[in-house]
Formats: sequence, structure tokens, C-alpha cells
Amino acid sequence: MKLMGTEGELAGVLGHEIGHVVARHAAEHLAKAQLTEGLTGAAVLVTYDPDDPSSQRTAAVAALIGNLINMKFSRDDELEADRLGVRFTSEAGYDPRAMISMMETLAQASKGQRPLEFFSTHPNPDFKPAK
Repeated sequence: MKLMGTEGELAGVLGHEIGHVVARHAAEHLAKAQLTEGLTGAAVLVTYDPDDPSSQRTAAVAALIGNLINMKFSRDDELEADRLGVRFTSEAGYDPRAMISMMETLAQASKGQRPLEFFSTHPNPDFKPAK
């Protein structure tokens, strides 16, 4: 909140987060996580051989893949929450363009601290698409 300059920026952030709730992203994520954990567990059981130490690497790889699949929210979820956030922010009487300035502020605040793009659910705010 210290980084926010206007009520509109706060409204945009809240609208985005409410968008996740309205779209039931957490419920979808939980169901996907349960399925992935079950499949990962089955893969580990099938491939594990107590007499072969290298089979532990297979279990570790299966766990890593499961973790990648279960990243918090997908980029599609984030984009959907953004779309809903714009709508909710506007309907609440705020200028939804304040979300842009908030993203710029967040990009400045996180300089050099972003995870690798592949591991991030949020698109890189510095990314400029080719024209």
C-alpha cells in the first residue's frame, strides 16, 4: 500500500484480486493440485526401486514437474483477473487506467528481483510486444 499513489490504484489491485475470487481460480487450482499430486505420487511409486539409487532422481523430477504444473495461478488466470479488475474498477467509479500506473510502480519496485520468466505466473511488466 505504501507504493500506491491513488485510490484508483488501490481499487485496481482490489478489483484484480476480487477477479480471482469471482472466477474461482483458487478452487480450480486446488482441484488441479489434488489431481497432479495423485498422478505424481503414482509415478513415483511405479518408478521407485529401493535397489536403484538413480530412481530417486526420477522421483525428484516427477515432483518438480508437479510443482511446475501447480504454480499459483496461470497466466490465463492472471489475464482473466486483469479483465475483471478493469471492469470492477470502472464500475466502482475509478479510472481503470490506474492499474497501468500501479503495474509500472510494481515493475520499478521489483527491479532485479523477478523470478525467471518461465517460472513466473505474472507476465513481465517490462515486456514490450513486437509491433
